Amino acid sequence: MTDAPVETRGPEEEPAAVEKPAPVEKPPHADATRIRHLGVPALHDALDPHRPELAGLRQARQERGRDAATAALLTHFSSACRPRPLPSIRAQVEVLGDEQRQGVLADAEAARREQPSFTDRGLGRSRLYGYHYLGWTRPLLESYALTGEGHWLTSWGELFDCWYASREEVRGDWPGLDVVWYTLGVASRTRLFADALDLAGDKLAGDGLPDATRLRLLGSVLGGARWLADEHDAFRYGNWQLVGACTLLTLAGLFPEFAEASGWAAIGRERIEEHLALDVYADGGHHERAPDYHRLSLSCLFDAALHAEAYLGWDLVRHPRLKLMYDWVVDLATPEGWLPPFQDSGAIAAGPLLVRGHYLFGEPAYKAVASQAMTAEEIRQVLAPLPPRDGCEPYAAWQATEAAHPDECLRQFGGSGYVVSREGRTPGSLYAVLNCGPAIPHELESHSHRACLDFVLWGHGAPLAWEAGGPQSYDDPAYHSWFQATHAHNTVVPDGAELSADRNGTVEISAQVGDVDVVVASHDGWGRRHRRTLVFVRPGPQVEGYWFVHDALSGAGSWRWLLHGLSAWTERSAGTFVSAKGPGLVAVVPAIGSATYETSEGVTSVPTPDGPHWQALHGLAVHPAGSELAAVLFPFRDRVPADVHVDTSADAARVRVGDTTDELRPGSWVRHTGAEPVAAATWGGVAVGTERTLLAAAPRTRTLHVRWTADRVTADGDATHRTPVTLAVPEAWDGGAARVNGIAVPHVRDRGTVTVDLPQAGRWTIEISRRA
Repeated sequence: MTDAPVETRGPEEEPAAVEKPAPVEKPPHADATRIRHLGVPALHDALDPHRPELAGLRQARQERGRDAATAALLTHFSSACRPRPLPSIRAQVEVLGDEQRQGVLADAEAARREQPSFTDRGLGRSRLYGYHYLGWTRPLLESYALTGEGHWLTSWGELFDCWYASREEVRGDWPGLDVVWYTLGVASRTRLFADALDLAGDKLAGDGLPDATRLRLLGSVLGGARWLADEHDAFRYGNWQLVGACTLLTLAGLFPEFAEASGWAAIGRERIEEHLALDVYADGGHHERAPDYHRLSLSCLFDAALHAEAYLGWDLVRHPRLKLMYDWVVDLATPEGWLPPFQDSGAIAAGPLLVRGHYLFGEPAYKAVASQAMTAEEIRQVLAPLPPRDGCEPYAAWQATEAAHPDECLRQFGGSGYVVSREGRTPGSLYAVLNCGPAIPHELESHSHRACLDFVLWGHGAPLAWEAGGPQSYDDPAYHSWFQATHAHNTVVPDGAELSADRNGTVEISAQVGDVDVVVASHDGWGRRHRRTLVFVRPGPQVEGYWFVHDALSGAGSWRWLLHGLSAWTERSAGTFVSAKGPGLVAVVPAIGSATYETSEGVTSVPTPDGPHWQALHGLAVHPAGSELAAVLFPFRDRVPADVHVDTSADAARVRVGDTTDELRPGSWVRHTGAEPVAAATWGGVAVGTERTLLAAAPRTRTLHVRWTADRVTADGDATHRTPVTLAVPEAWDGGAARVNGIAVPHVRDRGTVTVDLPQAGRWTIEISRRA
């Protein structure tokens, strides 16, 4: 019922351009009696002789012999006064509904019928490792907690004993990486063993686990903690070590009787603090840039924070990076509460993460996003098993707080390398995110995909432009040829080229300029510069929201422009493609002999109200004739809009709806009503206008937003230096005044334009009025 590490990928072949780090996990420890085979004497020797609660146990060992010592040991570790996992399995299953309970029992029955072959390499190179996490056995423990029927616990113990007896014979296919003794396996399994001991301790002998099994379990916890402490004696980047450190800290809190527990706590805390400083970006994103591994890391940190606070006197919640990791989830989530499938990640539900984040921080934004994505009962189930905080029951605290969405609609993640543009936070609103970040190395293989400047679009409550994301299993034969490949992403690819890991993605502009959001980014990973401009034209009274995309690829050679959706593409007219089902997109790309097209099909994981499911992903590939391409992507809910007319050329697009026309280029957007301009946005100092009429020119500005009304022209500019700004005004305005930030300034009139000077870098408002 809790999140558990599930990384089970192996060192498959990487592209030649990506340097694969050598495995650094150490081989199995030679001292088997210290780690792998711990009998009763070894367990007694590991206890802290100074803990007063162990006095009776020590006395039994000294005075009454081995059997008495064994009984005393089991009695102590069954005490209700000992630290218990937070939340316990029993607390988690108590809040399940009838249908969920039946699902747990069905999973437990399947696990009981399993005929385990722990040494079977036919399971698959990755799945063999995941099989040894033993997470698939957890429903047996949950069923015991649900029903109190000892046969469930007995069945679990039999599977554990079978695993224990065969673990020395296990051999995997990854050179240098042991199947049993590696970080994620040890961490996941040992945490499960702690839960099993807690359940088995509800009763003494005869509770469903034989004494010998419980002793092996206790020895496995001790050995697992020792292995994690030995293995992670120095900082290493990546989710593996963070998971191991969080588990080690948790075990230190749950098993303080062991003399080494204080050392485990010190190592776990040191590694966690190092990861929060070095393995989490200043924007809150996890180093590997994959939402699923962010979820994994955040879930383990939450677990560690509960146990550190309850049992170790460390308030991990006060660390500022922990809250930033929850803020990152809020800022990246779609209006319906999903994190997009970038890198080795499927679509991840943000709601449960943010409910737990609200439990720790009480942040109104966490409640607002989670409430839109989850039912009240789902929220209650997440919170009910957690311990009271600040004297208040978790769900009561949730109900007592306000919810409030963040105001920010354009968010650049400087470290994580994503830029999010959104219409708003209400369900159904439009959303886009552009991936501009680097490839990140890993101990075995990078989780970064071979794509840069790829985007995801969302609207009307569903994905509009989607990507492959990560596979169900890293044994999937299509892992490299599809999921990680460039052609499964919404970007461009030069024919016959491989994307370098040193792609050097740079966000050049990220700004909301009046009615449009503008993101301009570039990278050199193809050996040729790729620059992409993504413009979101916000919905308004005249025109529904839509996106303009412009790509320029330097150098010679053929290339493809890629777009993927959840339904097949049909060609409505030359250069216009439409999703077969809504919600979907109308994609208008250059036609009239300037491009050719083809379609393709792959698979992806798609979010639904019942959770992610797998379905076809439909690709559209455009082969431009030149080095630039401009496209308009118009979203629709159910029916293709009939009143939208779009024309494109290599570097421009014109979108007409009724009497309103938008003209878009890589550096500008202009809106006309009839023949008159009503608004314009420029970025990068680009001038806009026609061959005969200049509308706006501001050469040394980052952005400029201009509005024309019957008696006033207003412009908001972000200047980089002192600069002149020239704006079109009706020639009939033969008088009037010009103001900068409300101060009347000298100005020059010339053939339907007014020019004023902005005195220095900064943000300025210019007003030109018809009358003084």
